Amino acid sequence: MATVQFDISDEKLIDALDTIRSLGPSRLRIFAEKPIPPSPMREAELQQLAHKIALAIAPRPEQHARRDALRLVLEGGDTFWSLGGEADPALRNATGAISKSLRRFDPYAASPLDLLCERRREVFSGGPEKGNYKGVRYMPTALGKRVLQKLKELGKL
Repeated sequence: MATVQFDISDEKLIDALDTIRSLGPSRLRIFAEKPIPPSPMREAELQQLAHKIALAIAPRPEQHARRDALRLVLEGGDTFWSLGGEADPALRNATGAISKSLRRFDPYAASPLDLLCERRREVFSGGPEKGNYKGVRYMPTALGKRVLQKLKELGKL
């Protein structure tokens, strides 16, 4: 793997990021002195991708666990509050199946589920349980929010 560093004007930043993304890097890390503008992906491309993903992960009527997992992931759920702190193997299996369905959209990612949400591992901040594992909070990405909207439009959620 090679690391490339270059300085570029703010006006050309979006075009440069579009060009780099078209080459297909699996992870793009940007270090800048000031905040980067919103995602370089154009709105039409983002909507089209959201529609394709929604069709790929849409639950069939008999897939209740997948529907529940999609709600948890795309609506910003929390495994501690929604599951009472108990492990749920059905949720793990459903998120694994969703991740497998997403693999074709990001084949090089460690977890394709990262396209739809950011997973934050939480611990207790106080009391006798301080520092112990509490659960996972799912924070939907911009693409995840659009996929949720598409699934609702399709009547799947």
